[in-house]
Amino acid sequence: MPPGPRPRVIVNKKPLVWFPVGSGAVVMVILVATFVGGTTANVVAAILGLFGSIVVLGVARAVERERAADGSYTEWNGIGAARLVTLLTMTSWFLGMANVFFVAKEITR
Repeated sequence: MPPGPRPRVIVNKKPLVWFPVGSGAVVMVILVATFVGGTTANVVAAILGLFGSIVVLGVARAVERERAADGSYTEWNGIGAARLVTLLTMTSWFLGMANVFFVAKEITR
């Protein structure tokens, strides 16, 4: 065998499934809290939407970049997990903004 770097063994891991599921769960909790109503539920939905979804997106992107650097990253056909997490994060962020509006409306009443 000639001297030099060893060839990298690429292990084909499955795509990231837990992050789209986690982002979907955050969106569902925000939707339920929005429709339940009340100041407390809207504050929880606003905090989850504005901050919780961004944390999930950051962790998902960090894990995705780490797996891409290892060469062990695969993506779904069609819409990828990264795009789906980004879409769900944007959705939950806008729902969080709507809840901030509902909280402000309730407080100023």
